[in-house]
Amino acid sequence: MNVTKYFLFMISIAGLLWISSCGSDDEDENPQPTSEIVGTWQYDAVSYDIQVNGIDFVQYVSNELGLSSAEAILLLALFEGGFEEELGLENTTFTFNADGTYRVVSPGEPDETGTYVVNSSETQVTFTSEGETYSADIEELTASRLRMRIVDEDQSEDLNEDGTNDTIRAEVLLTLRK
Repeated sequence: MNVTKYFLFMISIAGLLWISSCGSDDEDENPQPTSEIVGTWQYDAVSYDIQVNGIDFVQYVSNELGLSSAEAILLLALFEGGFEEELGLENTTFTFNADGTYRVVSPGEPDETGTYVVNSSETQVTFTSEGETYSADIEELTASRLRMRIVDEDQSEDLNEDGTNDTIRAEVLLTLRK
């Protein structure tokens, strides 16, 4: 396996997961925060689904890098574990205020603050912080559980060096609890 190709591939995936999708057309003109989302939430879990050119990540790296299925699964597990550690979500709190502002507090990191809007059907939340806007689909919102899915697609890398940029699609499912 070409170590440089592997390293560039992992950097591309990590960068993609940091990129968030832009604002939505589903926003209300005068949105009001949903009472269920208001409050302080604790990080509970995160899961990932990564595809390259519509192919599951494990299958793609097996085919393109010549890894066995077991090696590809281990690579994915190492990547996910490293990404979770890099994000530092353990002991992170997310506070959504009734005035449409939010604060994310993660030990050892500067707080993130901004505004949020939940659409009228409570299926999407849009965040704005430091001039950047991104959206997350609300998979579940109850008095004690919030699950948000962020999906992003990128076509800026030629991962397998075949002269064509590959489509990397990443879904991150973040689960919070009150």
